[in-house]
Amino acid sequence: MARRIRWQILIAALSSVLVLGLMGYLAVTNAAVSRPLAGGAYVEGLPAVPQQLNPLLSDPARDPAAADVRALLFDGLTRIGSDGLPELALAQSVVQDDAGTVYTFTLRT
Repeated sequence: MARRIRWQILIAALSSVLVLGLMGYLAVTNAAVSRPLAGGAYVEGLPAVPQQLNPLLSDPARDPAAADVRALLFDGLTRIGSDGLPELALAQSVVQDDAGTVYTFTLRT
């Protein structure tokens, strides 16, 4: 009786290893690659109606919906790159003074 149970356990273990191996092989060989579609429309939902889109006149703390729209419309001197570090956007170059308190940006044409 004990010998029969050992064989059943061995067969179940080997079957499990075989099934997991095949599933792992399928997961590796059939990995889906996400590609963005060309064209189309970009739609963004806002929690409220923006009050003021002019970045000089509005307060982002009182009007977060306008801050979201302004982030899509206006470009800054720098932006966050794909590696998570700041990179130049509207600025062509940036120079820092010796004290590290003044940054001088040269704008692109």
